[in-house]
Amino acid sequence: MLLEGDAEEPVERSIALQFHAHADVLKVGHHGSATSTTQQLLDAVRPQYAVISLGYRKTFGFPRRDVLERLEAAHVRTYRTDAQGAISSYLDGKSVIAQAACCP
Repeated sequence: MLLEGDAEEPVERSIALQFHAHADVLKVGHHGSATSTTQQLLDAVRPQYAVISLGYRKTFGFPRRDVLERLEAAHVRTYRTDAQGAISSYLDGKSVIAQAACCP
């Protein structure tokens, strides 16, 4: 699991180049803003699931459409807290199960 917090492109580049990180679950950086979740990071991490943490009915314009399109093109199942509530991920070292509070 990779928890990006508010990481932006320079940090993502470093993660992708230095750590060759793979994570089944990606907590999308900076609420899905245009400055995060770059193609380079997605190519390196290859997540199955992504979680975007957003406030309900906030008007900041997050997540950005281009971020959602990158996730979709990479075949990453994406969960959003603004639409689905709390998101849980269960990891046992071999597999991962992600689920939303309100819906599958």
